Amino acid sequence: MTTSTEQWGKAFSVLQQFERQMIDPSNFGWKYITDKSGVSKPTLWRNKEFEKEFQRIKEVVKSYARGEKQFDQEVSLKAARDRDRDHQIEVLKAQVQELTKQLNRERERLIYASMIARRKNIDPAEFLDESPVFRKPAKGGSVVKLPSKGR
Repeated sequence: MTTSTEQWGKAFSVLQQFERQMIDPSNFGWKYITDKSGVSKPTLWRNKEFEKEFQRIKEVVKSYARGEKQFDQEVSLKAARDRDRDHQIEVLKAQVQELTKQLNRERERLIYASMIARRKNIDPAEFLDESPVFRKPAKGGSVVKLPSKGR
């Protein structure tokens, strides 16, 4: 069974609530997090982002329990921005990879089309010179009507 983005959102939300001292530090533990998010501990632990955030929050909650420090908005926002930026980087890397695959596929198709054209004694350079894509639009720009099939 896959873990939905909603479940991941709940898991990260529980961590944020601990960080913001909205939940008592004595409740901090895997049982509480898994009960609230609906995701098992091994699944949470395999997610490197969650593991990193969990370790950070664990240290913060320990310091809250000892009374050493209170919630700091700047640190929390910095962690959230870093996590968001890392997610955007991963999305962009996936996009680059997909576009590279498409580019390679189109290059392969172009090479194949050139090879077929040469077999039929057609110079592939003609396609570039006379392509409708590169052709300048006519000044008159009239529409040519095709004869109807009913005649």
